[in-house]
Amino acid sequence: MQATPEMLAQLLGPGKANRLVEYSRLLLEWNVKINLISRKESSTVEDVLSRHVLPCMAFPLAANFQPDETVLDVGTGGGLPGLVSAICAPETRFTLVDLRRKKIMVVSQIAKALSLKNVLPLHEKAENLAEKYDFVTGRGVTSLPRFVPLVTKNLRGRLIRSSRATRENGAHEVTGKDPDCTTSVASGTRCGPGILYMKGGDIQEEVEALGFAPQLRATLDRWIPGYDDPSDSLLHFPTQ
Repeated sequence: MQATPEMLAQLLGPGKANRLVEYSRLLLEWNVKINLISRKESSTVEDVLSRHVLPCMAFPLAANFQPDETVLDVGTGGGLPGLVSAICAPETRFTLVDLRRKKIMVVSQIAKALSLKNVLPLHEKAENLAEKYDFVTGRGVTSLPRFVPLVTKNLRGRLIRSSRATRENGAHEVTGKDPDCTTSVASGTRCGPGILYMKGGDIQEEVEALGFAPQLRATLDRWIPGYDDPSDSLLHFPTQ
């Protein structure tokens, strides 16, 4: 799906759309010096918007982050999805973590250039973080059996462990069945506090290894009308 500034403006308004376009431009500039995203697949601003920014918009659209909430983005790389979410939810506080010092330096510079006051970049291993957050986010950082246990300690609430972790049921798509997803104007659902993780491909073996399933697995067109890549899914592990 080809993303355009006009499309972003329809979803988010012109102010946020313009910032996301500027973020894409800055990411491209830094990508020449430091490998943040695929240089072969992302050579123009339009490429960055389509391949990275647009799918990452599913995080703030799904969560509808609130001003009093805090978010930890693990393995943020060049700020995906952390900086995208911070642009979309300027009154929510975001901590962006990566173990690669150069990438966190880039995140800091881009956040400064965009005058983002709600971003705290940290060069740290997620294992070493003790602070609690309402949400933890990640995009293809590692396998589910590694990611979920790693960040559970950082959740303010208690993780709900779904019993649907068999090969027959596993992670599943639902419509209005997730007890922690409620109606929102932007997307039709609001996924409340917990883990939001973007993962492509078949996750059944990873769910079985984890021992429990996300309570929501949905393709991104649930929040982004017309999004046509079925390989990308957003997983929600809610807390209570």
